[in-house]
Amino acid sequence: MKLKPSLKLTALIILTCAIMSIAGVLTQLTVGKASAQIQDSLPLTVPLLIMRDPAIIVSPAAAHSSAEIPPCSLPAVLLAAASRPEQPAAGAPQLHPVAESYFDDALFIGDSRTEGLAQYGRLGQADYFAASGMTVFNVLTAAAADINFASTDLPSLLAGKQYGKIYIMLGINELGYELTSIIEQYREVIDHIRQAQPAAQIILCANIYVTAEKAAAVSWLSKDNISRLNNSIARLADNINIFYLDANELFLNDNGYLDESMTGDGVHPYATGYQAWASWLQEHGL
Repeated sequence: MKLKPSLKLTALIILTCAIMSIAGVLTQLTVGKASAQIQDSLPLTVPLLIMRDPAIIVSPAAAHSSAEIPPCSLPAVLLAAASRPEQPAAGAPQLHPVAESYFDDALFIGDSRTEGLAQYGRLGQADYFAASGMTVFNVLTAAAADINFASTDLPSLLAGKQYGKIYIMLGINELGYELTSIIEQYREVIDHIRQAQPAAQIILCANIYVTAEKAAAVSWLSKDNISRLNNSIARLADNINIFYLDANELFLNDNGYLDESMTGDGVHPYATGYQAWASWLQEHGL
C-alpha cells in the first residue's frame, strides 16, 4: 500500500528531527567534554531552522586567552548592569583641612604623649583618655581622667558617649614586647572599640620616634623597632572605617630621629611641638 504524500512528508519530518536530535546530543556531549563544561538542557531542533543559543561556551584555556570574544546579544537588564562602573577599591584616604569644631565628637586615646596633646594642643571639645605608661595591654582596664570626665575606664567611657572619631596612639611603652603580641592586642583593642562605637571612624596614629641619643641608650627604642611597629599598625587600617595617620614629618631631623631641638628628654616634644601637632591634625581631617 502506497503512503499518501502528506504521510510521506510527515514521516520524513519525524525522521529528520530524530536524526538531528541524535546529532545534536552527540555534538553537545563532544563540546561539553572538550570545554570541561556541563550542559544542563537538551538541544532543540526544528527542521530547516537553526536555533542559535546566545550563550557562549568558553573553555578554561580560552578564558585566559587575549583573543577577543565575539559579541553577543544580551538582555537590557544585563547590559545596564555591565555598563555600571566598578566601585573603586579602598585606597588612601582623602585628607583635607578642617575647623577645630571637627574634633568636638573626637576621642584621643594614648600614653603620656597624648597627655601632652591634651595639655598643650587641645582641639575643640575632644575627650582625651590618656595616661603615662598606657599600653595596648592595659588600655581596656586602666583608669584615666580628663577635664570633660572624671576618672573612668575606657569601656565605661565608650558606653556613655557616642564619638564620631577615635584617635589611638599606643605602642611605644610596650615596644620591648614581641611585635606579634603587640599587634594581636592592638587588633583586640580595635575590635572592642568597633563593637562599642560602630559608627565611629578609628584613626591609628604613628608613634613618634625618639632622639638618636635616646635610641642608643634604650635598644628597644631603636629607629628600626619603631618603624616596624608603625608599619604593622598601618597595616591594620582598611581605609574604610579604620585609617592611619603619621605626623612624624613634624618632628624628625634629616636622619629620621626626633629632632633634639624639639624635646627636653628625647621622647616628649615641647609644648610648641604639641601645638604644631594639633595644627597638623587640623590639616589632615578625613
